[in-house]
Amino acid sequence: MASRKKTDEWGKEPKIQVNDVFIEPKDVIQWVNTEKSKLNEFERDQLTVSMKVDEEVKRGIIADVETELRKANARLLLYSTQQRRVEN
Repeated sequence: MASRKKTDEWGKEPKIQVNDVFIEPKDVIQWVNTEKSKLNEFERDQLTVSMKVDEEVKRGIIADVETELRKANARLLLYSTQQRRVEN
């Protein structure tokens, strides 16, 4: 089935992917703590989280993730999105 749509495989709802796994907003704190535990103690408060957000994603799920990141004291965020390609 090479012509299968991505929504058939992944669904229509936005997903949160960290590293190579999907998680729910409630799992963000645990993920942050796991990642911080891999760092030297003096680096733990300097953790920067990069959020690559698709342009169609609603603000609600982004706000949910931001809230969980604040609770985990991961306050340095970097946002990026894929630029739309303009053809001449």
